[in-house]
Amino acid sequence: MKKNLEILRYSIYNPENFFDIAYSKRGRELIISVDPETPNFLQKQVAKLRNCITVLDTLTQNNLLKAKQEKHYIHTIIDILDNTVGINFSEFVSYWSVNDVSFSGYKNMPYGEKYLFVKDMISYYCADRDIIYKKYGYTDVSLQSRADSAGHKASGELGLRKVAQILNDLGFSMALSESDFLKNPFVYLKSDKSGKKIATEIIKNLGIKFDWKIKHEGKNPDFLIKINKRIIILEHKHVKETGGGQDKQMSEMISLIESEELANKNVSYIAFLDGVLFNTIFGNVSKTAGLTERFINTILEQEVGESNKILSQEKAIFKALKQNDSNYFVNTNGFIHIIKELMKE
Repeated sequence: MKKNLEILRYSIYNPENFFDIAYSKRGRELIISVDPETPNFLQKQVAKLRNCITVLDTLTQNNLLKAKQEKHYIHTIIDILDNTVGINFSEFVSYWSVNDVSFSGYKNMPYGEKYLFVKDMISYYCADRDIIYKKYGYTDVSLQSRADSAGHKASGELGLRKVAQILNDLGFSMALSESDFLKNPFVYLKSDKSGKKIATEIIKNLGIKFDWKIKHEGKNPDFLIKINKRIIILEHKHVKETGGGQDKQMSEMISLIESEELANKNVSYIAFLDGVLFNTIFGNVSKTAGLTERFINTILEQEVGESNKILSQEKAIFKALKQNDSNYFVNTNGFIHIIKELMKE
């Protein structure tokens, strides 16, 4: 069996954990005060926002709202929305998504549009939500729960940190320049602002085709890794489920390991699928018979319909690895294993 298929087998036999501490946001800063008696700035601003909405609604319902009052309260609300970090977790702003409006979209509106939008949204919010929330009682706990539920949005950066930490633990260092990258045996570049620029120059100067970048709208690799004379172009994805954007990410991963560098045998492409979707894709591999050439060939010979995403992805991965000896498809344990193996060469 080819080495890259052996590494895939190692990954399958050492699956992803459902919970990965690398992606835990337990250390995220609280956005509310630990003491209800001493609310922080955000909580005070949210209380002010709730009060402004209540006053506007009360005056409107009783036909007492004057133009000057409306202008004052809506201007105050806009000021709170525009200048309070975390205000997007308030009940009022959270309600906007029901009406297909995002907070980022609001932020890009000119003042006049904001004024009209806030005025309209207050009437809908008070009719649909405020009247109910007041029956139960407003609580700032909802701010924290909404902030916690948005924690998954930071997974991309946490994934890059995870990869960097694995490399650091294995004795690698992050290169600070092109010469630093080329002269040291175990170094890497990350796809931050400075790293992208250096990596692009290195890829160009070493004559690496890297056609994948052209196919994917100029996308840079997440990592460029050097192990002695070997150059590794790594794409990392943290994916747990199939569907939608996840299928696009899988397409990018498979496309990466389909890449060929016929003129440069010291270049490897590694697709690092981090997350339990890896287990799902290879869930049909028997725990007893295991991943064998016979099993792989059976999958490759099957006619797979477009509706069977998982099997079609598995088939594409097998095909790409059989055609490209230097490329690898790994999970967390497989990534650690292949890096250790390549360090021995």
